[in-house]
Amino acid sequence: MLAPSSQSQGCALKMGWTSDERCSCTSRYQAGQYSSPVRRPYTTNSCRDGADGASANINKIIRFSYGKEIEYQTLAVEASKIWDEWNQQLADLKKSGEDVGLPPGLKAGDKLWFNSGMLRTSVSDTPDEFEVETLKCMEKEKGLREKHFEVGNEADLRRAQKSGWAHKLDPFHRKEQGKPHIAVLDTTAGFVAAGRSCLWALHLCKLAGVKLVLAPQAGKLRRLLSKPDGSIHGIETEDGKPHSADLVIVACGGWTPAILPETSRSIETTAGSVVTVQIPRENKSLPEFEPLMRILQESLLKSSSSS
Repeated sequence: MLAPSSQSQGCALKMGWTSDERCSCTSRYQAGQYSSPVRRPYTTNSCRDGADGASANINKIIRFSYGKEIEYQTLAVEASKIWDEWNQQLADLKKSGEDVGLPPGLKAGDKLWFNSGMLRTSVSDTPDEFEVETLKCMEKEKGLREKHFEVGNEADLRRAQKSGWAHKLDPFHRKEQGKPHIAVLDTTAGFVAAGRSCLWALHLCKLAGVKLVLAPQAGKLRRLLSKPDGSIHGIETEDGKPHSADLVIVACGGWTPAILPETSRSIETTAGSVVTVQIPRENKSLPEFEPLMRILQESLLKSSSSS
């Protein structure tokens, strides 16, 4: 937290824990670059317990498709390697039977990352512009384009059949119904169990010497502490206690402008609609994990109702 770990020369104070940085921040902690607190008011990461952060969902979609924004694609590629490592680490713990003091809600052998694939669809007669740009960017990273299968592309269809992904190209059998089906199956994508992932990340941070302050008052920011020259040197929490630091990191995602109003012009929180369909466990007619669906331009339901 405020006192640096034995491996650190300075003290960094970190507020917030966004879903996008779970992998990157934890890897930096493990590398010994800095030691800092994660200030989160909840001891669990469940929306059922009142957690309202971006990563307090049941699951979060992991995708590599970002149109022209190749920098996000590159970050996704880097993060996917860490997700694979985390899955393997938990699997190895189950095999070894080693007790490493995992937090409640997480057990050895749990899977965090599910590579189910994501089907990006459009109801127009031609591929969406975003889709065209995405595939162009995929060609810039070795091996990525080969993991995307465009419906209607015969070469892609043959590759999908050979690699075992063809059954996910049209899960709702739209072509059989005579309905349009312009889509790309992204086999690099999938989803993560958000709550368990945060528990594992926090567990790794503790192992790296990070001090966590999670109490509702002691872990809640009241105000930033500044020097006469305007630089920030710490924070004061709701319990009235000041905390000094060499570096203060604000990692509050879309909530950042509430702390730093000057960022409101450049940071904007956007929202999307996500539909989760819970399939009864006794229903064996569907594969364990159908691909995630992302609809471009228009609603698939609207298209179906007008067909």
